[in-house]
Amino acid sequence: MKSSVRRGSFIVLSVLTALGLYVLAYSEDGDIYKDWDKNYGEFMINRMKKEMNLTDEQITKVTLLFTSFRSYMLPLIKTNVKDMMDLRDKLFIGATDADIRPFLSSVNADNAKIAEAQKNFRDSLDAILTPIQQAKLLVMRDEMKFLRRYWRCDFSEQDFQ
Repeated sequence: MKSSVRRGSFIVLSVLTALGLYVLAYSEDGDIYKDWDKNYGEFMINRMKKEMNLTDEQITKVTLLFTSFRSYMLPLIKTNVKDMMDLRDKLFIGATDADIRPFLSSVNADNAKIAEAQKNFRDSLDAILTPIQQAKLLVMRDEMKFLRRYWRCDFSEQDFQ
């Protein structure tokens, strides 16, 4: 029972998230996420300044990196959201395997491009940081993952042993 409730909640949350992304992607001005990702970049840069003791030169490089990453990612995300909505539409109307293949290929290609861009971003960021700063960044990322899992209540007893 608990598993089916969790699965049902996950499905509802996924649909609402997809709907929200769809609305954001196709807002009147066409700017996906508006300023959320920009503000997130500023938040991360400020947090990195505070917790990692970045130099002025590093702050400049990291800011440029976040800006270029944002510019590169926005079209990828917009394409991915559109392709996911198209895939959902096809699944909803009961499309056949042959109908789904091109949409599935498109979504997989989008996801591969996004993963590659994220890897390139992390590699570029690591090139700017010292080894100690890289370690601090890894700890920050781990804490953020933990908080996301905590927010979703996605834990097992092994997580606390």
